[in-house]
Amino acid sequence: MNGMSWAARYGAPALFLYLAVAGCAAPARAQGYDPTARAGATGSINPLDPGMGSRGGDGSAPKYDPNDEYAGMPRTEGVEIVIAQCSYCHSPFLIMQQRLSRERWDGVVRLMVEEKGMPEPDPADRQVILNYLAQHFAGTPATDSHAKR
Repeated sequence: MNGMSWAARYGAPALFLYLAVAGCAAPARAQGYDPTARAGATGSINPLDPGMGSRGGDGSAPKYDPNDEYAGMPRTEGVEIVIAQCSYCHSPFLIMQQRLSRERWDGVVRLMVEEKGMPEPDPADRQVILNYLAQHFAGTPATDSHAKR
């Protein structure tokens, strides 16, 4: 190596890359994720699954379906309004990943209107949106995907 250290020869970016690649497999496997497992295998964890870690015991969380006109979102009252209001800027996939309490969903809608330029839904539509999101994408303080830790 001509007297050069590994860090001097390859540089910090190479060291970072090595640590990132070498260090990521062990924690992931410890949490149950196996990158070599077949999709849908019993007991496997898919970090790309929108409801992963947020499903109830019956596994009833809606599943994202890009071939469905509503992307797999449940077809109950409010789905059209939610798709119209939210999917202008967001994929339904993003909505389906969230598990928020009704109060948190209300805060998200308020944030989108006040800071992100979403048109203010009329009060009746706002209630329909919140009812839909709370019914299908609810969380508890313990499972709230944006809870302060």
